[in-house]
Amino acid sequence: MVYTLDTVLDLNPGATRKQLEKAMEGHILQTGLLEGIYGK
Repeated sequence: MVYTLDTVLDLNPGATRKQLEKAMEGHILQTGLLEGIYGK
């Protein structure tokens, strides 16, 4: 997922996914999905 936020998050390196989700609460303006296909 890709998120557009209305703020810059103040998280330390190594923050957990739960900490990230909590920090983003109330600040998500839009979401999107980024897909890629890789091959040799």
